[in-house]
Amino acid sequence: MNVETIQGVTAVCQTVKTIGNMQMDVCFYMIDNTLIDSGPYRLEKPSLEMITNSAVDRVLYTHHHEDHTGNGAALEQLGYDQWIHPLGQDICAKDAEIPWYREQFWGKRSAFQTQPLSEMFDTGKRTLQVLHTPGHSFDHVALYDASEGILFTGDLFVQPRPKSLFEFEIVPEHIQSLQYLLEQDFETTFCHHQGYLKDGRQALEQKLNYWLELTERVQEEASRGYTIDEITKKLFPKQHPMNIVSEGQNSPKHIVQSILTGKGVTLY
Repeated sequence: MNVETIQGVTAVCQTVKTIGNMQMDVCFYMIDNTLIDSGPYRLEKPSLEMITNSAVDRVLYTHHHEDHTGNGAALEQLGYDQWIHPLGQDICAKDAEIPWYREQFWGKRSAFQTQPLSEMFDTGKRTLQVLHTPGHSFDHVALYDASEGILFTGDLFVQPRPKSLFEFEIVPEHIQSLQYLLEQDFETTFCHHQGYLKDGRQALEQKLNYWLELTERVQEEASRGYTIDEITKKLFPKQHPMNIVSEGQNSPKHIVQSILTGKGVTLY
């Protein structure tokens, strides 16, 4: 567990290792009396120890995925009030039905109750603007502290040049959400898998430019008559490890498909 405090934000990042040598960092944040995301169930014990020994008494979620909401049920039992975008409430109210490889990686996610997020959220001393930013998930939000120039990006960044996406992700929505975030006046940036981004604005600009350039290339290939499978093979010739582990649910094909159709696969 790596813990650091930046501009009054306590960042807690941990590493999950599973399925061979695969590993990924996942972070949650504490600002005043508010916890942002609760981490995956696989890290329940160290996460709850850190959370319950802090000053937080409420939880705000960036979206419903199990690596962000995995400890919601435990926190509900401990009496914490929890909030999520209205589109994620019904999902959190049921035990998560997720593919085997995601449960193997992050652990299960049991049902818990949430309240609907509005446009503003009071953390005790500050006010966070809740920015609906779909693309990674339909209920995804970023959180913006205009007074301090701080932005929590949820899973909109993660990495600058992704070569594979989940079937429910939508590249055109990623682009619109990144453009929306870059309209805000911020410098300090927190990613929920990379932690504190030293050059956060530059990182988001880099990812936006990647998506825009890739979109242009995909559309150009499609205009020449190539199919989705042919474009995928041409632009992403190497098989991505997640494509194998997920049995195709996470694949570069979903990048190409969402660019050309503007749609993802609805899982709920």
